[in-house]
Amino acid sequence: MIIRNLLILITLLFLIGCGNKEINSGCLRIEKATFKEELKKFNTVQLIDVRTPDEYNSGTIENSQNINFYDDNFNEQLNLLDKSLPTFVYCQAGGRSYQAMELMCELGFITVFELEGGYNTWH
Repeated sequence: MIIRNLLILITLLFLIGCGNKEINSGCLRIEKATFKEELKKFNTVQLIDVRTPDEYNSGTIENSQNINFYDDNFNEQLNLLDKSLPTFVYCQAGGRSYQAMELMCELGFITVFELEGGYNTWH
């Protein structure tokens, strides 16, 4: 009985955790359609492409700013941004931008949306 209840609890916690893409209040990983919708909701946003300059130059989302995740001064460049503005972040496949979103939230950014799947999903 105890083992059965424990397995049910573990399963529920797993399902809840998998459905929740919010890493903390105001920081959210979202899929492409929602990312596009949220971009349209705000008059002023910061759209950050954290890919390398070569990746950025091969194609990017319109009006994005390139801040290379691999730059030694990446944190300092993030600190130059306005933490009160809605910030949208993406990379090529979602790994770097997810890490960047976590860092932005730690640095005090109020609202950060990260594009799940990255630029690969954009088209």
